[in-house]
Amino acid sequence: LSELKRAGEPGAMDGLIGRPEEFLKNLSKKGLSPTALDSLSACPFQFFASRVLGLAENDEPSERGEVAPWLKGTIYHQIVAKFHLQLAQSGFWKKPDASWKKQLQNQIDEAFREFGWKELGVYPLLWESTKSRMAFHLESFTARDVVEISESGLIPSLFETDLQATVDGRRYRGTADRIDEGTDGKRFRVIDYKSTWGSWKGALDKKVLAMQAHQPPLYLEMASAARIGQAMGIFYYVLEESVELTGAKSIQEFSGSAWTSA
Repeated sequence: LSELKRAGEPGAMDGLIGRPEEFLKNLSKKGLSPTALDSLSACPFQFFASRVLGLAENDEPSERGEVAPWLKGTIYHQIVAKFHLQLAQSGFWKKPDASWKKQLQNQIDEAFREFGWKELGVYPLLWESTKSRMAFHLESFTARDVVEISESGLIPSLFETDLQATVDGRRYRGTADRIDEGTDGKRFRVIDYKSTWGSWKGALDKKVLAMQAHQPPLYLEMASAARIGQAMGIFYYVLEESVELTGAKSIQEFSGSAWTSA
């Protein structure tokens, strides 16, 4: 009878987990990421289920041969990060020219050799089509990026940089895809790559002020704690968007002035 009673007592499967010591320990040590804050703001229970209980959602199988959005994002990030690191190491920005096209193509070819249709579980023909579209977006976006960098004087200098800061007694952490620094040593900006802008139709600054995006202000806070100079802002570079193709801007900005006045 005592065993049956113990078996019938509510526990973790009933939502009674007690004090989540391990979660609180990690939270105190590592801090929260902006993505975690977005999850908490959007749905506290989803945050509890995924971050505290560890109930992750299953990845959707590629039954129709489609590449999962998160995987496309991973491939985009890998290509662009290696590409810009190669440009920085070669001294490209001292005298920019058309050689970036060959270097970008080399990184695209290398990534697509690593991510084949068999490894991704997609049909060969659909993967070839997806690769062509991704290469087109990368080439179109990079052409605009190279021109903008040359004109702005803000040169890519740091890549996949860990950031952290304590704000109002709470620790936060994140990883900046790219940090551009001014040739005068007095300015910097944070760059974050996105595949698409999604269903959000408004500008990034409006999304931040609506408390629907915590990454921009926190990244600027963390980057400013580590960098010397004026923060020009954080820029979302959306690789698959353009006014011509989708009607959405390929660059979304949350400026330094908006951050300091918020």
